[in-house]
Formats: sequence, C-alpha cells, structure tokens
Amino acid sequence: MNMKKIAFILALGTPLAFMSCDDDTKTMVNIESQTGTLSFKLFDLEDSSEIFEIQEENLTEVFTTLSYERPDFGVSLAHTYSIEASFDATFPADKTIALTSSSNDEEIEIVTTNINTAILRLIALEETEKENGAEKRSEDADLIPVQKVYLRVKCIVSNAATGPTNSTPIVKPAYSNAIALNIRPFQSTEAALPATYYIIGLGTGWDNDPAFIGTSLIPLSMTPNYDYDAIEGTGVFTHTAYIREDQGFKLIATPGSWDDQWGTGDAGYVFQDGGSGNITVPADGFYTITLNTVTNELTIDPATVTPVEYQFIELIGDYNGWSNETVVLDVTPGSNGYVWYTDITLPDGGVKFRADGDWAVKDWGGDTFPFCTKPSGGNIPAKEGTYRVVFNQLDGCYMFFQK
Repeated sequence: MNMKKIAFILALGTPLAFMSCDDDTKTMVNIESQTGTLSFKLFDLEDSSEIFEIQEENLTEVFTTLSYERPDFGVSLAHTYSIEASFDATFPADKTIALTSSSNDEEIEIVTTNINTAILRLIALEETEKENGAEKRSEDADLIPVQKVYLRVKCIVSNAATGPTNSTPIVKPAYSNAIALNIRPFQSTEAALPATYYIIGLGTGWDNDPAFIGTSLIPLSMTPNYDYDAIEGTGVFTHTAYIREDQGFKLIATPGSWDDQWGTGDAGYVFQDGGSGNITVPADGFYTITLNTVTNELTIDPATVTPVEYQFIELIGDYNGWSNETVVLDVTPGSNGYVWYTDITLPDGGVKFRADGDWAVKDWGGDTFPFCTKPSGGNIPAKEGTYRVVFNQLDGCYMFFQK
C-alpha cells in the first residue's frame, strides 16, 4: 500500500491518521507503535565479547558508538534516541538506568563516565535489594567484579508523544534488541562532586563552552549541608537572580553540550528537549530557581531579596600570606553585581572571600573544597591547582573549577 494514500487504522477502536504535506492525503501510523510492540535493530559491537576495563583517565572519552536501523513508526516526524542499561535482559523498570546520551540520527555516542555511572547505579540498586534480603556484597572487595551489562536503544517520536485530550501516549516508544557487554567499572574512593546545572542566556550570551563558566554559564549553587548522591552528584540546586522580563534563558548540565537541558514547552518546563523554548519570567524582579535533579523538578518563584552592594570582592589566603595584595574578582555580566569570577593558581592552603578589603565589612568561608556544601566561618581548604573561581555573594556559595 502506498503510504501517501488515504489510510486509516484502528487504535483501541478509534481511527488514527496523521495529515501529510498534501491536503488530500494522510499517512498511516504503524499499528505496532500504538501497541508498544514496535522494535528495531541494534547492531552488535565487533568486540562485544571482550572485557572492557574502565580507567579513571578514560572517563571523559567516548566509550563506544552504537549504530541501529531507523524504526518504522509510519510517520515522518523527528526521532529522538536514548540508551538504557540493565543487568537484566528483560529491562524491568525498577532495574533499568537511562544514560544521559541522546541523538536524532542512527548513531549515538556513549561517554565513558555515563556508562560507568549507570553501572555503579545498577550495582547500588542490586546491593539495596540484597541488604533487604540480609545479603550484602563484601565491603573488603578492592575491585568491582566484571558486570554483564545489557544495553538497548529507546526511540520516541517527539511530536506524537501524547494525545489531544489526555496524557496517554498515542505513539509509544520503540525499543531495539539488547546487546550484552562485559564491563568492569571504575569506582573512585571519593564521593562524586555535586553535579550542578548552569544558567545560559543571562550572562554574556549563549556561548556554551567550559571556558565561559562564570561569564555566559552561571552555575546554580549548592544547598548548604545537603547530602548529594555519592555516585551521580544529584540533588537540589538553587540560584537567586534579578531577571528581566525580556531575558530568555535555559539550564544545561554539561558545559559544551546541549544534551541535558531545561527549557519550555506546551506543558511548562521541559527536560531534554532540544526543540524547547527559552525560559522567561512574567515581570522584572528577583527570582529563585530551584532544580531537583533526583526528581527532575524545576521551579522558578519570585524572591524577596535586599542584596548588599560591595565595591569589590577579593580572594585572600595562604597563597598571598593573607596580605592585601589579593586577587580581585570580576563581576559576572548580567548578574547585577552579585556573582563574581576569576582565574587563579593556588598552592595547598586556606583561602576566604572578603568584601571591600575589610574583614569588618564581610567575609565568607567554608569547610569543603572545591564546592561549597558546608559554608562556615573557617578557611576554605584549597588544593594546589589552577582554577576558574565563581562566587555568589547572595548565598555565599563558591565553586573552584579546575582548568
């Protein structure tokens, strides 16, 4: 049958068709895409029988690239592909982890840290189940055993995700076959740093690159004394800023990538939608942005803030003998003078932020490094290195990003 001809199929007793570019034709929707049984081919890797040993120095590299056939939804709409991992070939919902990678074509890259994090998360789920059953993996194990990991690709047709009268998907996701890989993950002896998001659009513009952290990329602050996830660094992040009605912005997870982002859609704030619009506020004023990356919830609420204006903010500490020859931070454009940044090379030692060169005016410290998770009056325990430093005077949150 020619797919351009008028065609109707029954879905739960109701005809369903999509209009084509021609007014007198319709395109048939594949019945399997409505029942959730549509599948497509994921090609196996040539070295899939090998054991993959993930090393710390390789975490930022591409682990592998998956290739697959395009599923036949029967409609010519945008396809979005993502990856799911599980230790169970049947992919039960409570034992399946979605990787952060996404793609709109028939190839998708897996960054090593993403597959590594997914495996560690699956191990944690498995250990929780064993603990509930009075069984637990030995704490003395220095090396995590090789894990048999199943991967599959999920495909959705973004423009046909829901019906006009309810939230039940008309065109359901399609899934590929699974491939199995043998992987030994890397596990750091230290907990993951809080994985903050960045505001883009409020600073100098839309430059999305790690070099623009503190200028066009403004990081959300940590929540004081909050226990962030030790594996993924997820949790609650906030930022209070003066935002104009005519300013549009988005949130992104990784400088240099648009894969994980928050924008706006028909249903309000939307996550991981490359076609989303910019976030705006209804009127000029202070707003608090709160993002929970555990539950994937974003709220933006009006805030009552009376900020103090300082002439300058400086970084003082052991690196300069606590003298007045300090590094003075620059104001982040678009922050209304409340976010500051600088580049600095530091030795091991304590540092603090100070306002207007006078301890009697104001100073800020903390008990943690490189991010402020426990603000205090103590010296920040800096480690040797070269950093892009971002400091938010409204909440006292500091971040040292190693360069």
